[in-house]
Amino acid sequence: MASAAIQILGLALSVLGWVGAILVASLPMWQVSAYLESNIVVAQTTWEGLWMACVVQSTGQMQCKVYDSVLALSPEVQAGRSLMVIGALLGLVALMVTVVGAQCTTCVRAGKAKDWVAAVGGSLFLLCGLLVLVPPCWFANIIISNFYDPAVQASQKREMGAALYLGWAAAGFLFLGGSLICASSSCARQGDLSAFPVKYAAPRRPASTAAAAATGASTTRRTTSEEPSGVGVGVGVGPPQEQPDPARKETLKMEKGVRFPPQPSSKGNPFGGSPKDRLDQLWTPHPHPHPKT
Repeated sequence: MASAAIQILGLALSVLGWVGAILVASLPMWQVSAYLESNIVVAQTTWEGLWMACVVQSTGQMQCKVYDSVLALSPEVQAGRSLMVIGALLGLVALMVTVVGAQCTTCVRAGKAKDWVAAVGGSLFLLCGLLVLVPPCWFANIIISNFYDPAVQASQKREMGAALYLGWAAAGFLFLGGSLICASSSCARQGDLSAFPVKYAAPRRPASTAAAAATGASTTRRTTSEEPSGVGVGVGVGPPQEQPDPARKETLKMEKGVRFPPQPSSKGNPFGGSPKDRLDQLWTPHPHPHPKT
């Protein structure tokens, strides 16, 4: 969600810079006449731009004239025209590409391809900002150089107009917006969970743990199968009881008349094989049996 918000903010700044670049290219206020020394006539002001030159009277009237010949223009004006036009067209392409790759649109299926498309759009905005930045800097350098050159007449000296400052601001918006778009696309490619569904998988047991568990289970089964068949399973779980010797058991039976429960059979039911045998196991002998009649 954060990357989508950053992407929308970058797109808004880029569009603002692109519109500003178009406005700067159409304004005639790139060079403004300077009033110094003997040139103190303030009745009119001269503006020179990329496409036309205007004269503004003190009464508010303005007359503009488009340049007649393109080849007769100075190199900076010709280069400025080309760069601004290319920058405006490139900004339009960057806008369409970014909208297609934006997370808030469904033109392209969500995934890495969508993030790459948005990153390409941000890169185009950065290139557009570079193209828009070159002409104002070039004009500013020429204006400052001629202003401090003593060989240039005072009537030919110019000052920087408002269009140059607007051009620098537009280039800054394009740079900032393109950088935000590229950064948001990079964050989404590195694992932004808001753009992709979350899938959970059951944890897998390591091979060593599974082998140890299988070995322990087989050892337990082997120990259980090797236990003696005379263990009283029905009474409860516990250590195996010591079985009396048959000869000793007969001797005690003759002396005290104690009746011992029969031993369970090793085959079939471990509790004796029948309900009668199970009752004999659970039967408690009396210390003094009744005499036989």
